[in-house]
Amino acid sequence: MKVTLLLSGDELIEGRIQDANGAYLARHLHERGHDVDRIEIVGDDLDDLVARLREASARVDAVVLSGGLGSTGDDLARDALARAFDRRLLLDEQAARWIASFWERLGREAPVQPYPEALLPSGTRALPNPVGLAPGILLEEGGFRVIALPGVPSELRGMVEGGVLDVFGRGSVARVERFVHVMGLAESEAAVKLGALLERGRQPLLGITCGQGRLTLRVQAEADDPREAHRLAEDGVRAIRERLGAHVFADGEASLAKVVLDELRRRGATLAVAESLTGGEIGHLITEVPGASQVFLADLVCYANEAKEALLGVPAEVLRTHGAVSLETAVAMARGARERAGADFAVSTTGIAGPTGGALEKPVGLVWTAVSWAGGERTLRRVHAGSRHDVKVKAAHQGLDLLRRTLMESVSEDGDA
Repeated sequence: MKVTLLLSGDELIEGRIQDANGAYLARHLHERGHDVDRIEIVGDDLDDLVARLREASARVDAVVLSGGLGSTGDDLARDALARAFDRRLLLDEQAARWIASFWERLGREAPVQPYPEALLPSGTRALPNPVGLAPGILLEEGGFRVIALPGVPSELRGMVEGGVLDVFGRGSVARVERFVHVMGLAESEAAVKLGALLERGRQPLLGITCGQGRLTLRVQAEADDPREAHRLAEDGVRAIRERLGAHVFADGEASLAKVVLDELRRRGATLAVAESLTGGEIGHLITEVPGASQVFLADLVCYANEAKEALLGVPAEVLRTHGAVSLETAVAMARGARERAGADFAVSTTGIAGPTGGALEKPVGLVWTAVSWAGGERTLRRVHAGSRHDVKVKAAHQGLDLLRRTLMESVSEDGDA
């Protein structure tokens, strides 16, 4: 089935917010065996939205419309559907009950009655919204269908996860996607190692995206038989792991922080963090993982040299001789965090986030990370490109990956080097 995505809202056209729904919807439709022919953004213009719906009805099998289901003057989805397909707006009793229940759960009185969100084009069906207020809408016109969903990403995703796209069924082609996550390689380096696996037109098809110092490889397999598609996808993941080795930190949805925490938990080990330039970013990534408190003891953010001395015990002589951004300081920070928190492992970051403060020997983007454990220390030096924010986030992942590699490669089960 061929599907067009219409994303509605002036805020998207004007660039005030970034679309968070198009790629999400396209991926879920693609996984179900449907083809998204285009993703269109349309402003809050009723005539334009009506024209886009009518044009799509003559070109594709279905439309997913995101946005415009609220109760303000710029929420035009209901009116556009009614006008485009010659329907009247009528109060939907099921939608009204859902909306009343929403306000009751909040312990508040609805500001407007009857509920504007419960006015639906005649002959359509209200779709439950488990997260928010406005129900979705299913409209069918001959063999053409429209699903209208809220534009709020959390609400749209809640409805998709609840199965709202199941009305489209599944396409004739079985598609399976797997994702492999990689650290420590540039895209060009990974491409050399992967070689022919990246050729277009092969099965499974591989693609690479970059972000925050990491690579994500998408393995996409297609076959008439779902079992064959799964086999092809698994073969692709296996081939990537064979060629990239320890650079692969996960396949699936696991984050780098979760991989690290799972390994620490398996060992019964604890972790402390000492951060300078990253300013708590490592701690943030760790505490995003449920159950982090089982192994994560402390995050000491020590920006000033005086704090590094007082809270982490970094010797003043080390700071004077080598500077705050150095191998020696990174090691002293990690060692100090581990000892003072009573942790089994500690990781530290120090560097120059920029955009100023760099020099020939210590350029902007320079990051030192260190891991300390009872058996010794391990360090890593990298220079990262990008904005101040980019450098900080990449440095945080650099620290977590150094810890991951230490756990994998350098530390035995009893904690010795």
